[in-house]
Amino acid sequence: MRTKKGFVLYLTLILLSLLLLMSLALNQIIVSQSKVLQTLGKSVIAYYGAETGIERGFYEYYVNNRGPGFSASSILEIIGSNPVEYSVTFYSPSPWSNLCPATYYKSICIISTGKFLDNQRAVSSNY
Repeated sequence: MRTKKGFVLYLTLILLSLLLLMSLALNQIIVSQSKVLQTLGKSVIAYYGAETGIERGFYEYYVNNRGPGFSASSILEIIGSNPVEYSVTFYSPSPWSNLCPATYYKSICIISTGKFLDNQRAVSSNY
C-alpha cells in the first residue's frame, strides 16, 4: 500500500504540466496569427494605394497625354498619423527591360507602388 501513496499527486502534476504546455502552444498560435492579420490589413491598404497610383497613371495617359518618362507620387490620406503613399512611373516596352518587357507589353507600362507603414505593394498595368 505504501508504494501507491503519492501516485495521484504525480498523475495530477503530469496532467497539469500537459495542460500548461497545450495552453502555451495555443497562446503562441493565437499571437502569431494576430500578427499575420495585422500585417495583412496593412498590406491591403498599401495595395489600394498602388491601385490609386494606377488610376492616376491612366488619367495622366488619357487626359493629359503623358507618356514614358512620366512619374508622380502623392500622399493619399492620413490614417491615424500614418500616411498612405503611392508613386507611379511610365515605362516604354523594351526587349532588354525586366520592368516592361516588349514581349508582354505593346505601348506603355504603368507601374505603381503603394506604401503604408512598413508594407509596400506594387501593381503594374499596360496599354
